[in-house]
Amino acid sequence: MKAYILAALLLCLAVGTASGYEVVKSCGKGYIADLGNGKYLMHLEGTPYEMGYQHGCLAGEQVERMTKEFVKSVLEGYDIPEDLIPGLLELGKEVAKKNEKYVPSEFIEEMKGIADGARDAGYDVSYEDVLLLNMGFDVILSIAYPIATPIVAWQDKEGIACDGFVAMDDATSDGRVLMGRSFMFNPEVFHEVAMLIEQYPEKGHRFVSVSAPGFVGVTAAMSSAGIAIGMDMVPAMDTKPFVSGTGCLLTARQVVQYADELSDAVNMVKSSKRGVPWLYVVGDGQGREKGGAVLEVSADKFAVRYMDYEYPEWAMSYDLPRQIEDKDDLVVLANHYIVPEMYSTISYAVNDSLWRYETLTSLILENYGNIDVEKGKELVDYLHPPNYGYYGYDEKYRWLQQERCST
Repeated sequence: MKAYILAALLLCLAVGTASGYEVVKSCGKGYIADLGNGKYLMHLEGTPYEMGYQHGCLAGEQVERMTKEFVKSVLEGYDIPEDLIPGLLELGKEVAKKNEKYVPSEFIEEMKGIADGARDAGYDVSYEDVLLLNMGFDVILSIAYPIATPIVAWQDKEGIACDGFVAMDDATSDGRVLMGRSFMFNPEVFHEVAMLIEQYPEKGHRFVSVSAPGFVGVTAAMSSAGIAIGMDMVPAMDTKPFVSGTGCLLTARQVVQYADELSDAVNMVKSSKRGVPWLYVVGDGQGREKGGAVLEVSADKFAVRYMDYEYPEWAMSYDLPRQIEDKDDLVVLANHYIVPEMYSTISYAVNDSLWRYETLTSLILENYGNIDVEKGKELVDYLHPPNYGYYGYDEKYRWLQQERCST
């Protein structure tokens, strides 16, 4: 069993509420509702600071665990000796603080609110802790990618198994836009505290995310404007050491809160301050530009693979990964670039990522025209045990997806 948790998310590109469910805890306009079957929803509303304070007040214990235990487990997942971790965490906080200037002030206020709310609730949480949690992936990868990218390629190591797709029109049973997203985190803490978090900010759109307490950024989210976003890791040498920029989580938060159309999301990611390569999958379910795209980015390069993207003829003679899906209402991604120009970043597609991309794409094409919400859930959850033996054959691990992290 790999040391990661598979979580699946199917976005129908509409925001719901906790109306009719039992409220188990409240703080100001914020509350936590029990959705049943082990699932919870945290509702936040107001100014950035007010939403943050409600967040910390409602889930202070979980925030403390995420900022203390979870961030440590991420480093342990890279096989870093335990005695080095405290020093690396302090270094991480320093790097995050130096990159704080790239973070929108409203998100800083929200993080400060989380820390204040958690402390007032009796938990040991500082603003610096919350900042590192929200920027930590980019902080770590800004240091790791220049070292690890050639090692990953040489060893052909399995990566973080993230996958996703956007399907619409003839691909789906009723023409609606469906976005599927699977992602993996270290098993410690995250799967125990994960919940739906819906936010009603004073500015921008309402949105809901599948996340864990402490995150102001989002790992996968959708807005009342029909915009959804998630991200996948992609190792590449075009990385700026110690420059995390805004970070993928906070960049995705900005998109889901403020983008009205697919083009807005594309332009926001393109203009963001970046130090680390990422893949973003974006869906637009109700705007004038309904559809989806994969944004392939590095520190300095940017490319978009829309649903109607055609792999260029000139690249056929090169030994590069090619796009498999040939439909103009479908786009799929794993953990490698498809746009040939992005390989000037010195990136490598390991066999594991290629296999997942090919497998998921094949499954989607087999069900082309018949993909509804239930089939979409099944497709994006294609790696759960015992399928393919990818995570072993013990079905008890399925509950992590079924009870905690799916919607």
